[in-house]
Amino acid sequence: MRINVSVITAVIGTAVTVALVFGVNAQTTTSPYYSEGAVIAPLPVAGVPPLPEWRLQPIGKRPVMGSVNTGPGLDGPNVYDLSARGYVEEEYFIEGHGNVYAADGTGVVEADVPYVSRILVRRPANKNAFSGNIIIEPSRDVNEWTTTWPAAAPRMIDHGDVFVALTMAKANLADFFFGYDADRYGSLSIPHEGLRWDLMAQVGALMRSSEGPLGELGFLDHAKTLKGGLKVISTGTSLTGGMQSTFIDDGHHARARRADGGHVMDGYLILVSGRPQNLPADAAVISIVAEGDFGRSAERLKALRTPDQDGPVRFRWYEMAGVSHANWGDQSQFTPAFQLIGAKERTTIRCAAPVSDVAVKNDFVTAALANLEAWIREGSTPPPGRMLTLDVNNEVKRDTHGNAVGGLRPYWVEVPISRVFPVSEEVPESAAIAATGGLCGMFAYEAPLPNSVLHQMYEDSADYLSKVEGHLKTLVAARYLLPEDAERQLQRARLNRIP
Repeated sequence: MRINVSVITAVIGTAVTVALVFGVNAQTTTSPYYSEGAVIAPLPVAGVPPLPEWRLQPIGKRPVMGSVNTGPGLDGPNVYDLSARGYVEEEYFIEGHGNVYAADGTGVVEADVPYVSRILVRRPANKNAFSGNIIIEPSRDVNEWTTTWPAAAPRMIDHGDVFVALTMAKANLADFFFGYDADRYGSLSIPHEGLRWDLMAQVGALMRSSEGPLGELGFLDHAKTLKGGLKVISTGTSLTGGMQSTFIDDGHHARARRADGGHVMDGYLILVSGRPQNLPADAAVISIVAEGDFGRSAERLKALRTPDQDGPVRFRWYEMAGVSHANWGDQSQFTPAFQLIGAKERTTIRCAAPVSDVAVKNDFVTAALANLEAWIREGSTPPPGRMLTLDVNNEVKRDTHGNAVGGLRPYWVEVPISRVFPVSEEVPESAAIAATGGLCGMFAYEAPLPNSVLHQMYEDSADYLSKVEGHLKTLVAARYLLPEDAERQLQRARLNRIP
């Protein structure tokens, strides 16, 4: 198997690549996602996006690129035995035409550009288990991975949601697909990175269409029997989170319509990126940012802070204390695409302190997704937004233990036994920095509080656990956590002991 060296170099290379992978300032519209060329045509009028042709790809001898299903060469926290959970993962090739837009979003630079891409669909094996919710996430540049999926996958699977991963990055074809399985993927073609906007709209329309794969499988007919019918949520994390904002701000959301004139996308879940400058009046938006984001993009994030809005614009903004930009499971060595091309060892994170597997936002993302679904399906408003407290220097305020004050507060900062640092450090040797590509600054680590401090705060381990359980009950009652996730967090807290 040929391994494309360019992707390894890209991941373990420069600070520019770090910005690309994790979306620093990802909300800014820049090339190559738009074109600097001259406008040749006005923007398309609102209407149903042209549906791409699609075909189901047969199961091959090796896992499909980006698979999360148990198989040869795949392991770690992001891999699932889908069949045991009543799910299937299917790969479809999609073939159509799209536009490349001007850098300011005011017109078309290249029209009717042909493409052949693919989608990975994870769905219930039984259509009658379908929740009626479709979650679509673009696979990010540089690692062909969708990071909202692992954050909320257990709930999606238990709930019967359909998840669609969309390949939209031109560079990823050479870096991941062609060298891995040229026979299977040789026909894929994305001539311009700027086709991603029409790809997003067209895939959303395809998933809603009776002529699409879900329509032919009977999923859409089942959705008609459910309260609220079919709902489509577009989501992304960091760079792809910024894409959600740009998709709205540059008019792609407004132009992508159903046959009845309604919107293609019902809601947006935007993670560690920001929010649209102009919130839509016909779709709900929930945005979550991390404490760690304030160290890199503080001024931009503070400018984006917005009060709750419940109608006609629907919006929530949550700032999470005690978490970093990326989660423990987002480390490169756990990315299935890297594992499949044999790059796991080359991309293993090596930080000065172990990356925390406690200080992660997954369970809160899961609850936010559940709240967004209820908002667009039943009109049930989510819990209030939460913001971190800033000090006189306009920086995140910290308590006596060094943890952030305010915001959406997990148990590990509200009932602490450690100080959470939302930004890790590289091992100082240059070779180690090259090996991690500078990514440690995206992950959190913990420093245990002294025993003397713990004894002042808690009588014993039982007292500590009682306080953790009380806070988790508060989060569940307010709907910031789902009961099953709170129970799992409580079981994790039971591993801690007050000396």
